[in-house]
Amino acid sequence: MANTFSTSRFYDHESVTYQKVFGEFFNFKLPSSGNRIIIARDAPLPPRGELTGVARSLAPSVEKFGVPLLEYPSRLSTRVDWDMSRRALTDQYSPSNLLRDN
Repeated sequence: MANTFSTSRFYDHESVTYQKVFGEFFNFKLPSSGNRIIIARDAPLPPRGELTGVARSLAPSVEKFGVPLLEYPSRLSTRVDWDMSRRALTDQYSPSNLLRDN
């Protein structure tokens, strides 16, 4: 899991990096937020139905905090919405290199 900014200049680079390392991943974004949560694992992603079942079982325990957990599985996306031509981040190619060009 990673919590990053969905409006960052690094969005494309971060996305390419996660995809290169993990393959397909879930991108979780809320329209009212400027961030996203990347959910990845070193195995195939679980089916959405499985996630919905887990959300159903956990929803009552977080309801008192105002967390609409049952809405979240439908917000998980694997759609590529970044520029695939961007370079992956590495120790040699990092945000400091990207910021230097300004």
